[in-house]
Amino acid sequence: MRLNEEIKAEIQKFVYFFFKGTMAFDQLLAKDIDYLELVLADRQISYNCFEIFAAAPRDCLEAIDCPVAERVVASYLVDLHRGNPAMAFAKAQASFTTTNNVLFWNEFLKLAKCFCYNSFPVPIKENYMVWMTGVDAVPAFAVWTNVLELDKNQCPLNADYALQRANERLLVWDGLPANPRFAEWEVEQEIY
Repeated sequence: MRLNEEIKAEIQKFVYFFFKGTMAFDQLLAKDIDYLELVLADRQISYNCFEIFAAAPRDCLEAIDCPVAERVVASYLVDLHRGNPAMAFAKAQASFTTTNNVLFWNEFLKLAKCFCYNSFPVPIKENYMVWMTGVDAVPAFAVWTNVLELDKNQCPLNADYALQRANERLLVWDGLPANPRFAEWEVEQEIY
């Protein structure tokens, strides 16, 4: 079984707006914070945002309330701007009591970690996050959300393969030597 359409769209939209610098724009603009430079300069902060996003309240991949995740990530970024990274992350983590499908979100975080730290099986060019935009970030996550298969309990069945395909898509997007073929359904994106 494929990933729920709502969670697929939520992941792709989060990645797009997060790396475009327009996530929770109203809250961040009110505080006059340009978080994108901070996020692109510090891979741990980027990964922390993915962890916060993954911990947002969900009912086992159903009944998605995307603004909840965005608001907490935005609050984390505002608190970071105020100057206490450890307290900002602890405050964000305390916002949730995770009841999400742990196996699914662990695999999502594995992809996020590979993406943030360039620890894919086939690494992308050095410092690729410096030039990252929302449009550049979405393809790898889109392929992952499209390829991932789940069992009846929403547990990933082919997580390694989905990660491999996401890696291959980012290599192609980055123009590095890679020649995988993608089916049309693998590269579909919800965001545009």
